Amino acid sequence: ALFVVFIFIYFRTRLQQTEITRQKQFVLTLEEQVKEKTASLNAKASDLIAANKQLEVLTYQDGLTELYNRRYFDKQLTTEINRHFRQKQPLSLILCDIDHFKLFNDFYGHQQGDNCLKQVAECIRTNVARITDANCRYGGEEFAIILPNTSVEQSTLVAERLCFAIEKMKIPHKKSKTSSFVTLTIGVVTIPPEQTTSVDSIVGSADKALYLGKTSGRNRVVRASS
Repeated sequence: ALFVVFIFIYFRTRLQQTEITRQKQFVLTLEEQVKEKTASLNAKASDLIAANKQLEVLTYQDGLTELYNRRYFDKQLTTEINRHFRQKQPLSLILCDIDHFKLFNDFYGHQQGDNCLKQVAECIRTNVARITDANCRYGGEEFAIILPNTSVEQSTLVAERLCFAIEKMKIPHKKSKTSSFVTLTIGVVTIPPEQTTSVDSIVGSADKALYLGKTSGRNRVVRASS
């Protein structure tokens, strides 16, 4: 009788051990499947993030110069005007135009015109490099630079440095009526911390300064009254 009991206990124990082993293996398999699913989801999430970043680039980057485009400028200027109002900080805007660019295009051809735009864009990127600034292609041969928390003196210095840097590049422009090389005319406006503004108002002020620069000889920086 004891032998029978022993055999019964032995086989029961073996069955329990087998079941435990099977359950452990099942748990390990589930864990492995969870890891694989997690890895797959992480990969898909990374792909989605990358796709969203690429979409943002396509949405807000100018294809030729790789600066921000006009759509981004409009959005970001609104954002910075709101920040200027909340934080009571000065806000500056630069509009710049390549002098006699149509004559450049007509004489050198559109491919060289595109190369000129790229070189000017790179010069802007190099000389206006704060992470808070927004360098944009405003349209055609015109560029816009948003300078948050930037005073009259600081924005004037940025504009004058950029004007000098472009001329120093010595990009030939035989048809220019201003210089033998490519030059910029720049309009600058600064909104003081205590003053309110709007997109139309600040752009209009910078544009008037730019126009004044064009009608008074070009290759210069003109400040607008805020």
